[in-house]
Amino acid sequence: MRSRFEFEPQVLLPYIGYYLQGLQVTVALALAALTIALLVGLALALMSVSRFALLRAFVAGYVWIFRAIPIYVYLLWVYYGLPVMVGVNLSPVTAGLICLGSQLAAFQSEVFRASLKGVSVGQVEAAMSVGLSRLQTFTSVTFPQMVRLALPPTGSNFVLIVRETSLVAVIGVFEITRYTQLAISYNFRAFEFYSALAVLYGALVMSLSAGVSALERRFAIRAH
Repeated sequence: MRSRFEFEPQVLLPYIGYYLQGLQVTVALALAALTIALLVGLALALMSVSRFALLRAFVAGYVWIFRAIPIYVYLLWVYYGLPVMVGVNLSPVTAGLICLGSQLAAFQSEVFRASLKGVSVGQVEAAMSVGLSRLQTFTSVTFPQMVRLALPPTGSNFVLIVRETSLVAVIGVFEITRYTQLAISYNFRAFEFYSALAVLYGALVMSLSAGVSALERRFAIRAH
């Protein structure tokens, strides 16, 4: 007769260090991917409003491709496909960063593009009418307002990328999910460890969401 399952949380105690190490890697990956996405996304957004049709077409193609391909498939293609195609062997962390950063950049570019269009044309024209150059107008008028408008969806994208880091476990990056899988291989108590993983992700996402909301409120007050 099959014995009744009993939840045994004490099996987690020897592996708390795994979760702490994995959490550090997860946050570091998410921050690095967000940095890449912000830089690339801003460049793409500026190209998308360029008067050059070729640049606009490039951005449209980039956004379409990277929003269409699932990150899981993209990770496998980059990590296992590039060595076969061009002989480039990337470390799991490097491959993960490239995939997370470049895909998030597609979403972030749309955020920046919408934020750029949300800046009043009248303010831009007024700034240039008093003698400011295009660069000065962008840095002192357009960019600050664009950042304010882009902050809420950027915060949502950061929370999204934190969750997406769990997928890099498939190529061997030792973040929280991979460490959890390693712990399970030692004791076969999958339910306890995956339950702890779910709670940890939930707490992390809730904390980040609260922090983003507080930043939005503070930024909005200063903007006035």
